[in-house]
Amino acid sequence: MGGAGRSKTVVLLSMGYDSLSTWHQLRRPVAVHFNLGTRYSQQEVTRYEKLRASFPQLLPVQNLRWLGQNEQADAWIPLRNLLMTVHAAALGFDDVVISAPADYAADKRLSFTLLTSLAMRAAQPGTPYRVRRPFSHWTKARLIEATQSRAARERLTGAATARMRESLDMETVLRTAIREIGEALNLHDATIQLTVDGNDRVQAREKEKRHDG
Repeated sequence: MGGAGRSKTVVLLSMGYDSLSTWHQLRRPVAVHFNLGTRYSQQEVTRYEKLRASFPQLLPVQNLRWLGQNEQADAWIPLRNLLMTVHAAALGFDDVVISAPADYAADKRLSFTLLTSLAMRAAQPGTPYRVRRPFSHWTKARLIEATQSRAARERLTGAATARMRESLDMETVLRTAIREIGEALNLHDATIQLTVDGNDRVQAREKEKRHDG
């Protein structure tokens, strides 16, 4: 894997809110889950496999169950992020995304991403490895809220698209789109105009008067 090509991104999915929200915000790229052999691993693997059934870009579960023997009372496993990051790089990815920065654990601090990136570049010169946390400046609440908003917009777009496909008439299609978007955004007036070669071909307008009281 050389340094001249396009980066290959992978998100490490623990199946917690942080990693799932990060994955959604990045528009659901390739991701991977590691079975660490912890007390919660079976639940996490089950959830991941259900998600993988709908998203083929998710890689098969990677086996690191031997790490479970080092699980601490608070469910923390020392060095797990380092091992998962190197494992992901060995799978052929040079852009590894981790979520949930935290100061209480050494391998969840932002310095960890920088030092790990440098170490892997030193170990394999010519490959621009990068370990990052793209939403490290966000609070968990903001990340989850933004993800919920994105999901709502995607559902709106999907519903409008489904209704538009029911008709092949362009004006009906546009009116359907206006109505769906207008209702979702509480708009009083909306216009869609389709222009081809500078000439107006189809125009649709929906106007709704709303009264208070």
